[in-house]
Amino acid sequence: MQGFHEIEHKADIGLEIFGETLEQLFTQAIYGFYSILLPDINWQHQKSSQGNYVLTLTEDVPETALISLLNELNFLFSVKHILLLPVLSLTIRSNARFYVKARTGLISDIPTDWLENATEIKAVTYHDLNIRQDQGLYKVRLIFDM
Repeated sequence: MQGFHEIEHKADIGLEIFGETLEQLFTQAIYGFYSILLPDINWQHQKSSQGNYVLTLTEDVPETALISLLNELNFLFSVKHILLLPVLSLTIRSNARFYVKARTGLISDIPTDWLENATEIKAVTYHDLNIRQDQGLYKVRLIFDM
């Protein structure tokens, strides 16, 4: 079981995300991010326009890795006008540091109306950030600064 749903937050937007593995949790966080960024766009059925993209990062803890990943997606959309969809695979390894490798599709020919109607996300915050296990699921609440 994996997924996400919106949660109430005073001034910003929050998501509760869950998955049976950390890989599922991170993948659902990516899809949740894009559902906020492009709420009225049927991006789930878009095909990659330029093959695959590999995004790798290394952080000290999984929470920091998740925030770094989503902030990188926000940067790529806001500045370079690309979407990394769909998520084809996501690998997580942990030794002394936390390593994430996401292989995605690449959508670079974003229609103008998508850019004009996108929700501006300033950043993904660390507010009450805690990846936890509950009843066999990894869960996290993310707050998006609007």
